Amino acid sequence: MAALREPTPGPEAAPRPLVAADDAAPRRSLFWRRFRRDRLAMAGLGMLTLLYLMAIFAPVISGHVDPNKLNLLDALQGPSAAHIMGTDEYGRDIWARIVYGARISLSVGLISVSIALTIGIAIGSLAGYFGGFVDALLMRFTDAVLAFPILFILITVVAVVGPSLFNIFAVIGLTAWPGIARLVRGQFLSLRERDFVESARAAGARPWRVIFRHILPNAVAPVIVAATLGVAGAMLFEAALDFLGVGLQPPTATWGTILNAGQGYVLAGDWWFTFFPGLFLVLAILSINAIGDGLQEAFNPRALRR
Repeated sequence: MAALREPTPGPEAAPRPLVAADDAAPRRSLFWRRFRRDRLAMAGLGMLTLLYLMAIFAPVISGHVDPNKLNLLDALQGPSAAHIMGTDEYGRDIWARIVYGARISLSVGLISVSIALTIGIAIGSLAGYFGGFVDALLMRFTDAVLAFPILFILITVVAVVGPSLFNIFAVIGLTAWPGIARLVRGQFLSLRERDFVESARAAGARPWRVIFRHILPNAVAPVIVAATLGVAGAMLFEAALDFLGVGLQPPTATWGTILNAGQGYVLAGDWWFTFFPGLFLVLAILSINAIGDGLQEAFNPRALRR
């Protein structure tokens, strides 16, 4: 009778997740190979890398030109050998201001979205995994945050404590996480009942290990895409605030403040004043969106399983 007994399933028979939790190195290699096949994403990555290098080495790239140096005799000069992107109404070199402004415009998106990702992943993971009262409480809090308009909050903060880069980071980051939280929660609700999660629970894995080791890696694709779109959105929002005059104040150089200063000179024929900062903003946004599309395909766990 012992010979007729069904064999006990071994570890290899246990249901496996869409993306295994213990093969990080092969996964990274596969992700990178899939990402490299997307030429548009690689072009976006190259362009964004150049923009960040431009921001890091701003003094060298700008030729050690002071972006805030006034020279009224050269005011509103078109592109020339001396000023390759022209000058503004105070004779300041627009190329130097764009290069230095990249430091702020690019960092706003990165830091703000990092704050939003941290909060959104934490709240969405807890709500989606535990469900019940925890889910209801956290989602009602998320709905309450969504009810407040970001622009109104930022204008209020600026009116109370004054405009600063830290305030912009904080307000965008602390108000941009609800969308990420809802996305993560939805992914957790669909994954928490899968066989590989039940196997991990049956093996005695603690909830935090199940969340961060088994479920979250399989929910990363839409989160990555949302993060890249969030970076682009944060940069546009910061530029819009500067354009409206409620963001960082002159003479601080950002792409938004340059656009704000040049809006009154477009009809006068001084096209370079707004064209070049707008061009760099568009290039950054398009690059980030292209990277997001490439990451969506590269991090798709179902495609990786196939």
